[in-house]
Parts: sequence; structure tokens; C-alpha cells
Amino acid sequence: QSCLLLTNALAAFALGRIILRFGVSERPALLGALLFLCWPSKDATMFWPFVIINSASLLAMLAAYLAHLDYVESGRLRSLALSSMAVLASLALYDQCVFLLPLWLITPRLLIDGVPTRARNGAAAAAVATAAYLTFKLVFVPHVMHIPFNKTFVLTASHFMLTFLSGVEANLGPSLILFSLRALRAA
Repeated sequence: QSCLLLTNALAAFALGRIILRFGVSERPALLGALLFLCWPSKDATMFWPFVIINSASLLAMLAAYLAHLDYVESGRLRSLALSSMAVLASLALYDQCVFLLPLWLITPRLLIDGVPTRARNGAAAAAVATAAYLTFKLVFVPHVMHIPFNKTFVLTASHFMLTFLSGVEANLGPSLILFSLRALRAA
């Protein structure tokens, strides 16, 4: 339980660091990190000790994005390598973040300078790491190791929109807002 608590606290800290990188002052960044920890729709599995891989995967992806932002600012190849390795670690733990690649194009100066070359390079490196992981999982494991992949993919625009809108409803919908207000009043 304490390892899971530490992992979630580190993820909140990483999120706070990302918010700071985008030029937000310390108090709102701290509020964002705290909201990350206590938002009422947070998946209960984030707090089940035997599924620490979900939280660890998210922590690795947040660390990857922080390293990417450092690479975009500094140009240090070490940060680019660290970002790619953290993407691989995140996906190897649990592939919940596999579709976050477009995030790599978003940088603190996006609205001023557009997408800088380093952000494109970092996104390409993250895409290569993701492709390597998917090749291992979807080609090597089933065909070389003879372990079948027993999940189905639904990659349609309508399924994407349904999933996206369900996520918005779960995180910001009227039911959640009413529940939060009732809980606040009761507290």
C-alpha cells in the first residue's frame, strides 16, 4: 500500500512539474497536482495495491514527457534517450498510454513558436519506442513465442468518439458534479 501511495504521489509531483514547465505559478501547479490525486472520478484501480502497474505506467509516461520537455528546451540527447526509455517502460508496465504520442508535440511555447524541430524529433523518438513495443507485443510474442494475443481492437472514428465522450462525461459530467457537491456538503 505504501509503494502505491508513493507511486501516486510521485505521479502527482511529476504532473506538478509539467504544469510548472508550462509557465504556471507554484500555487496553481500545486493545486493541479492535488486535484490529480483527489479528483472524484479517479479510477479506483489507482488505489488497489495489486494493480500498481497502472500507476507506475502513468508515472513513467509523465517522467517521459518531462524528459521530452527538457530535451525540447536544452537539446540534451540524454534527455531524449531518457524520454524514449521511459516511454518503453510505461508501455511495458501497462499499455494504457499508447495513444499519448500527440502530447509530445505540445510544448510550453507552442502558441508562440509552433511545433519546434526538437519537439518533432522527440515525438518521432517516442513513436519509434511505441512501434518497437507494439511490434514486440503484437508480432514477436504471438508469432515467435506462440502466445496468442487475446484482445480485440476497435479502431473506428465512432468508437473513438464514444470512448472520448464517455471519458469527458466520467470526468466532468453532471453526475460527477452533483456527487462532488453532495460530498462537499456532507464533509
